[in-house]
Amino acid sequence: MKLSIAGMYFLLISLTIGCSSQKNSSSSANNASSQQEIISLSKEKWQWMADKNVDKLATLFHDQSKFVHMSGT
Repeated sequence: MKLSIAGMYFLLISLTIGCSSQKNSSSSANNASSQQEIISLSKEKWQWMADKNVDKLATLFHDQSKFVHMSGT
């Protein structure tokens, strides 16, 4: 439930970084570094989920966060 919210969050961050790198080619090296950092964190998060490491995952979610399915229910 909470894991899907984190997945959407990281997807939005990745898309934001991708769009900003297209707008400003002079900072493409910095953006590539940031994008690689996001990808690494995302892989780490998925590994935490696979390992059921709730202590590490807990830092990614607000205590009162709620899961909303994409169908709206």
